Amino acid sequence: MLAASRHGVIHRDRLVALGLSHSDLAYRLQTGRLHRVHKLVYAVGRPDLPLDGRFLAAVLACGARAKLSNRSAGRKYRFLGGGTDRIDVTAPRGIKPKPGIRLHRPLSLSDLDTTVVDGIPITTVARTLLDCSTPAMRVDVGKMVHEAGVQTEFDARDVWDVLARHPNHPGARRLDGALREEHPVTRSGLEDAMVALLRRAGISGFRTNWNVWAGEELMEVDFVWLDARVIVEVDSHRYHGSRWRRRRDAEKTRKLQAAGWIVLRFWATEINGTPERVARTIAATLGPSSDE
Repeated sequence: MLAASRHGVIHRDRLVALGLSHSDLAYRLQTGRLHRVHKLVYAVGRPDLPLDGRFLAAVLACGARAKLSNRSAGRKYRFLGGGTDRIDVTAPRGIKPKPGIRLHRPLSLSDLDTTVVDGIPITTVARTLLDCSTPAMRVDVGKMVHEAGVQTEFDARDVWDVLARHPNHPGARRLDGALREEHPVTRSGLEDAMVALLRRAGISGFRTNWNVWAGEELMEVDFVWLDARVIVEVDSHRYHGSRWRRRRDAEKTRKLQAAGWIVLRFWATEINGTPERVARTIAATLGPSSDE
């Protein structure tokens, strides 16, 4: 019976499949060979389950489509701490509340958002990050994303994918912001060079390829510090050297400045040739908080 269990936990249906009758189950419960954890879910041999056993027992109690999720999944992946007074489980909406389990019942949970880790059905790292980014969780999302990179085989592309599939999730905005800070979205080698320059200088808090309002018009800018209302545009002679392009760039700068933005423009020759001066200019424009 122990060999048939996982993490010291087994479901009644599995015991019945092994040939145990109702009286067999009652006898094993009476003699301490089984211990009830949840309805139809038992600990085998001893009642004090390891953490993975508690996780699996909660999932089994909520049906075949249930998954460990939210903070409990974050703890399983080791990028969140916290108590385990109640286990977080995502389950179909028809599942009723159960003691010791915090149920989450979204309208749907795609197979793309689920996996199995150590025999425990669980939401993926990306989906767990999204669920844990909801404001009600009160989690430092930036720190959580950092820890996910340290503790798991974290792939930012998986998180971009889950954000694209769930743009209206309550955690989407916070996770998107934190992810862009850790893994900026760049579209050129020049933007990569500017990211590296900013990080060497200890300048943080920027967003890349971000849409901002310029009057009644939405414009995409290369780098922006939203609180400071500072924008940095990076230009190369190849793409911005023509007279037509320069006129377009000047008009864009004028509209942004009229809307209250501070706009700095740097050429590739400056970014690659005098990076310290570029960093000093940006830091001075942002003010003392830019290197915090």
